[in-house]
Amino acid sequence: MMQTTEKKPLTAAQKKQRTLKHRAWLRAAVQLMFFIAMPGAFMAGFNGVKQLFLRIGQGEVLQLDSFTLSLLGLCGFTILFGRFFCGHVCAFGSLGDGVWWLSGLVQKKLNLSGWKEAVLGILCIVASFAVGMNCPLIFGKATWSYITFVYIFFAAVLPMWLLKQPRDYMTTFMFICMIAGAVVGLLVAHPTMNLPVFTGFNNEKLGTMFPILFVTVACGAVSGFHSLVSSGTSSKTVENEKDMLKVGYGAMILESLLAVLALCVAGAAAAADGTPAAGTPFQIFSRGVAGFFEMFGVPNYAATVFMTMCVSALALTSLDAVARIARMSFQELFSVDDMAHAEPWRKLLCNTYFSTVLTLVLGYVLTKIGYSNIWPLFGSANQLLSALVLITLCVFLKVTGRSNKMLFPPLVIMLCVTFTALVQRLMAMVSAIQNAAAVTIPAGETTWGAVFIANGLQLIIAVLLIVLGATIVVNSMRSYVASKHNSEAKV
Repeated sequence: MMQTTEKKPLTAAQKKQRTLKHRAWLRAAVQLMFFIAMPGAFMAGFNGVKQLFLRIGQGEVLQLDSFTLSLLGLCGFTILFGRFFCGHVCAFGSLGDGVWWLSGLVQKKLNLSGWKEAVLGILCIVASFAVGMNCPLIFGKATWSYITFVYIFFAAVLPMWLLKQPRDYMTTFMFICMIAGAVVGLLVAHPTMNLPVFTGFNNEKLGTMFPILFVTVACGAVSGFHSLVSSGTSSKTVENEKDMLKVGYGAMILESLLAVLALCVAGAAAAADGTPAAGTPFQIFSRGVAGFFEMFGVPNYAATVFMTMCVSALALTSLDAVARIARMSFQELFSVDDMAHAEPWRKLLCNTYFSTVLTLVLGYVLTKIGYSNIWPLFGSANQLLSALVLITLCVFLKVTGRSNKMLFPPLVIMLCVTFTALVQRLMAMVSAIQNAAAVTIPAGETTWGAVFIANGLQLIIAVLLIVLGATIVVNSMRSYVASKHNSEAKV
């Protein structure tokens, strides 16, 4: 008789792996069931949230109807038990999981890496353009706004490798083609620079060249936004820390090249008498580079579509990065080291989905009430953040016993630039409010109110920025001096 071999008992790790595998199969089955039986569940939820946003933007009072109660219940369920709707019911999430599983399977079978991965990415881009140009989706501005908010929501909550990194990888080929086309086009066409080199130290709309020039050109080697991106997104996409110098410095070199190209295209598009071309800066640049592609035999329609997608990709790159950084920054405001034993309200505010929805809702409301009311302060706020980052690095390098002298010149310059710009802007807003208040407004008109909303909001934010900047500078300098004394005392 043959002896029956007894099975060895499973270890705890094997049991856990088996349980996770069973849960994965169960989740896939639930996703497939909802995807086939209820494909409209996501659209119904999307339309309901859309109506809520519209009511908030119009200043209407929200009512506790069936959808609002269901949404609140779903949010509470998600906070307690995890992402059920997005991970099991949502057709968009199920489709994304399916595509990711299929791409992983294909990559495993074909061993896609290096040049193979690059070729596949280029082929996918070409296929996307072919499908989009032959089967375009035509929506209004409002619809595209909602679609954009849905996209940046997923970009903010999903892992970097799942959505943001692959999209940035594919759009990189588009940007390389755009920059190459602009460089070759300028060299071949050799257009005339029609914009004047210098028009004066003072500008009626912007003010004096110093400091406005340095807060208008707010992206460069010294940029607060780049400081946030480097810690929130870029650092998570670099395989080796040694590559950060090449990635960071290389990005600044490419950005400076793109700035020069944009300046040359804008100058060539201007009239012979120096009158700037009509349209937004994005439109002027897109039309100019599209014209270069047409010189090389690319059809007008294809060139226009390509440049439109490049500009859209640039905007989406900024939007998804901002959404992710806003979520992370909001969480850091309330997070503590021991989140497992933190208060319930702190856990709620640090929840990934709750913090993302809250920050995006605030952003959506800002788009409805007019982001232009605070946009003039963006450059100053951005460069103020860069100055605060530099002073923080000075303290850090001093405390760790490393040289920090190379940071003092840009630190002093950025502090002078930002505080001067903020003070000038503050004085201009106070003057505008005083002038508007001194004018008698006829009955039924809201001129004074519009002026106050536009300038008063900027005034409040400008004062807060000045106070915040001064507070951080003073505290940082105290820390710097204290660290110096401590280091001298130890010697």
